[in-house]
Amino acid sequence: MSLLRKIFRILLYVLALFSLFYIICFNAKIFILNNIETDKIDLFFKQYENDGNNIQLQNSDNYNMVIEIPKINLKKGIYNLYDFRNNIESNVTVLNYEIINQEIKNLIIAAHSGNNYNAYFKDLSKLKIGDEVIIYYQNYKYNYEINNIYIKSKIENYYIIDNHEDIDLVLVTCQDNYSYLILEAKRK
Repeated sequence: MSLLRKIFRILLYVLALFSLFYIICFNAKIFILNNIETDKIDLFFKQYENDGNNIQLQNSDNYNMVIEIPKINLKKGIYNLYDFRNNIESNVTVLNYEIINQEIKNLIIAAHSGNNYNAYFKDLSKLKIGDEVIIYYQNYKYNYEINNIYIKSKIENYYIIDNHEDIDLVLVTCQDNYSYLILEAKRK
């Protein structure tokens, strides 16, 4: 019996060490990814001139735009609509936008909520009508104010947004397994 206990004890130690190693590696990965994200956002804003109205992007690895939501302390870079990195599994994602008279319109942005490392919209439910969202895109800083918040069933509706033609900005995330949380905003 003593040999069996020793083997069991060794297996427990190995399992504990493996678990600790996994936790350390996972947190190190998140730390490194956050530092890379911060550096890329800093580069994005360093390219602003003093008046805050001119961005000169130098290479294709940079973000196409940055979303900032001060109330939930979110500042996240977004890649071009057609970039392979514009995907919900690893980033905040642009689903749609149009350029009309050199202004961005009908911008729809989605991200995960929850507890995972990629849950960038996990605090979106804390926003209220009147809260501010800022989009930095090309040569402009767009200020938006949330004017509508609602939940839409995933089961009953195929389309997340039925009619977004008169909406300047839409933020979308999952409320739970069965519904989306949708926030609409108008440009100030």
